[in-house]
Amino acid sequence: MAEKHTHTPGPWVATSDPFHFDSKTDVADEHGGMVASMCGQNPARSVWEMEANARLVAQAPAMLEALRAFVSDADKNDDEYGYANDAPIIKQARAVIAAATGEAP
Repeated sequence: MAEKHTHTPGPWVATSDPFHFDSKTDVADEHGGMVASMCGQNPARSVWEMEANARLVAQAPAMLEALRAFVSDADKNDDEYGYANDAPIIKQARAVIAAATGEAP
C-alpha cells in the first residue's frame, strides 16, 4: 500500500515572491514557508493573472474544508435542505474532495 501524503496545513496566503516584490504571486503557509509559486516561463501570463491564480490557490485549504463541511452536513441532514446524498451537487463535491485528497470517490 502506498504511503498517504497530505497537503500542507492551511491557512495559506498569497505573498510576494523574492524576485517580484511588487506582486503577490507566491503562496505561503502561516509560517511563511512556500507552498506554491505562480511565476513561470510563460510570457503569455500577466502579473495580474498570476496574482489571481495565487489568491485562488491560497484558498484551497479553506475551500476543501468548506466542501467537507457541506458534504458532512448533507450526510447528517439528508433532504432537510433539499439535497439528497445522491444529488448531483453532492456527488460533484465528493468527487472534488476525492481529487484534491487522492482518495477514491
